[in-house]
Amino acid sequence: MKNLNLSYNSFTGNIPSNLTHCTELTVLALGHNYLTGGFPAWIGNFSSLFMIVLALNSFQESLARELPPDIGFNFPNLEVFAGGVNNFTGLIPVSISNVSGLGLIDFAENKLTGTVPTGLGSLTGLYRINFDDNKLGTGKKGDLDFLNFLTNCTNLEDLGLAKNFFGGELPDSVANLSTKLNILTLGSNLMHGNLPVGIGNLVNLTLLDLEKNFYTGSIPDDIGKLQNLVELHFNGNELSGMIPASLGNLTSLTRLRLESNKLQGNIPSEIGNCRGLIELNLSDNNLTGIIPKEVMSLSSLSIVLNMAKNALFGPLPVEVGRLINLKELDVSENKLSGNIPRSLSSCLSLERLDMRSNLLQGQIPETLEPLRGLEEIDLSHNNLSGKIPRFFVKYSTLRKLEILSLEMINYVVELQTFICQHARNPRLTLQETKLKSKKQKLEASFLQNFRLYNSYQKIFQLTDGFSEDNLIGSGSFGSVYKGVLNENGVSGAIVAVKVLNLEQKRATKSFMAECGVLKSTRHRNLLKIISACSSVNRQGNEFKCLVYEFMINGNLEEWLHSTHRAAYQRRSLGICERLTIAIDVASALDYLHTYYHTPIVHCDLKPSNILLDEDLTAHVGDFGLAKFLLKGSENPKRCTMSSELKGSIGYIPPEYGSGCEVSRLGDVYSFGIVLLELFLGKRPTDDIFKDGMTIHEYVARALPQHIMEIVDPSLLLAEENDKRYEIETAGREEIEILCEDGFQRLDRGPLLELLISVLEIGLSCSNSSPKDRLPMNTVMNKLHSIRDSFFKIKNRRPRRRSVY
Repeated sequence: MKNLNLSYNSFTGNIPSNLTHCTELTVLALGHNYLTGGFPAWIGNFSSLFMIVLALNSFQESLARELPPDIGFNFPNLEVFAGGVNNFTGLIPVSISNVSGLGLIDFAENKLTGTVPTGLGSLTGLYRINFDDNKLGTGKKGDLDFLNFLTNCTNLEDLGLAKNFFGGELPDSVANLSTKLNILTLGSNLMHGNLPVGIGNLVNLTLLDLEKNFYTGSIPDDIGKLQNLVELHFNGNELSGMIPASLGNLTSLTRLRLESNKLQGNIPSEIGNCRGLIELNLSDNNLTGIIPKEVMSLSSLSIVLNMAKNALFGPLPVEVGRLINLKELDVSENKLSGNIPRSLSSCLSLERLDMRSNLLQGQIPETLEPLRGLEEIDLSHNNLSGKIPRFFVKYSTLRKLEILSLEMINYVVELQTFICQHARNPRLTLQETKLKSKKQKLEASFLQNFRLYNSYQKIFQLTDGFSEDNLIGSGSFGSVYKGVLNENGVSGAIVAVKVLNLEQKRATKSFMAECGVLKSTRHRNLLKIISACSSVNRQGNEFKCLVYEFMINGNLEEWLHSTHRAAYQRRSLGICERLTIAIDVASALDYLHTYYHTPIVHCDLKPSNILLDEDLTAHVGDFGLAKFLLKGSENPKRCTMSSELKGSIGYIPPEYGSGCEVSRLGDVYSFGIVLLELFLGKRPTDDIFKDGMTIHEYVARALPQHIMEIVDPSLLLAEENDKRYEIETAGREEIEILCEDGFQRLDRGPLLELLISVLEIGLSCSNSSPKDRLPMNTVMNKLHSIRDSFFKIKNRRPRRRSVY
């Protein structure tokens, strides 16, 4: 046997010693496993090896974690030596310089110490050197002297030295490195001094990272010669002087990060030539002048435009309306004046808008109403006046609002409904305002019609006589119809009418329970009740129904499991959408359990009771089994016999089956099952779960090694024209996963950690013992943290670790 490739598996334990008999091996590839024990000395007997790949294992044991000092003498034919993302310690063997044919050495993300051998400069065939994220260097002068010798490596394309302890100045010889160099990373070290003149000689650079050091002086003007540059990171230094206009020559640039320096002067309008920019960060400097309209016209910007913490003045250019793809705009802590541009209404992708601490004046434009994807808005500490727009109530994703100035205090009551709908959100604040203890609330417009639809005749009319064309669904509980509210002959909002089947034993109690909960609760993630009707029909029979706000995107059950998708289900839910739905449901339960004056237990949480609006915001509905808990107790007010079923099969906590009273921890169990179902795409009642195997046990056995085998295949497969495209990860460090805006390649390691964290929450919530389950506020905070981490993974610039 000459070629042994066992990469991308789930092997554990040490590298087996019986491989010692394979003395003719030329390729030994064991990357992407869970091996421990380090680098066995007997591998040194395989003198014919030209490729050794050990990347992405753990090697956590204390023995053999250091690279053998004689490694360069044992492998004279070695061309590829990859051991990134392990726990290797000790020095880089000096003997490595004897491997004359070495082309790639990659030991990123380890714990190597000491210096980089100057002998690497004799290996003229080297095309990749990657020691990112180790503990190399002493923080002193001379740490980077080896760069003087690497000028002999004329084939070098990739040099990674970021996240170490290299000190001293960057030698001028860096400008004489190979002109083939594509990637140069020296960020997050302890280097100081000026940026070397002549760095513009490296004309093939695509990534230049010198962030988070202590560089001083100005940015060299010849930086404009790097016309192939895709990413430039000089952030987190002490650079001064002006931003060179020559940056406008970098027309291939996608990311420009100059934040957290001491740069001065105006923002060059030439940056507007970089029409491929997706991220521009100039924050936390000493920049002055107006914001160039050319920069504000960069419609390519999609991740962030940040100019905060400078001394910029003048109005925000109306060209801001061209940033139609931008997710984050931050111009806070400047001296901007004038009105908020009405053209902002075109920025429909915005999720975060921060304009605080400026000199803005006038009213908040009503034209901003279409920006319903906003999650954070901060307009505080300005000179704004007028009323607070009521359209903020419609911002279903909003979780932070800081908007008021002293001039607006008289209009605080306008936001009472908004605050109620976002009850107890710690990130929702009203700056410089003390809300009085008044009970005034501004009712939403549809609630003003409550009494208009409490008769059978009104319900009959708005459903077009309970037409089959308006029938949405039916079951043992009754039927649900779509209806249209009409007032004075004018059609209004679409609603859902739930007509109860009163032949069911619990129908009347269910009706009363649901009315009791929904008439007094207000939360953005609870299904809103518009009206209730208890009357008699045309045959003189008792008639009861509930009128809800219509959810155009159906329910979660249909999205996860429907074989015949409706028009709104042309695609599968992306990973972030699933996280957001989980957060929405957790938020609703947390409100019911904690922040309503009498705790409420839902008792029947399942995907079919989770409704989705036009923005895929989740709303928990169907409170027919809900129970109010006595104050200070987990004992419910008994509405039904204790022998009655308290939930739906598969989602009922095990303690209910033994006669225990309902509790908030019972809802937590149901939520845990729903969370597992959301990411597995499997019902807890599917045929796979039998003979004692539950969805909880299924996930517990799979974690962590087999997670990719159990997650919902629709997250990893795209269907188009009946053709399936499988994700190819062999030889790569990325996984292509479904996001809300299509399939994206993301770093494999962090993504797996994220998925594991989500499923672990599901397991913690669905523990058989109630005392081992997490409270919903803890669940919600954990999910928020995971989603924030996902955004960081998704927006992270491409950083190479090991390609093997």
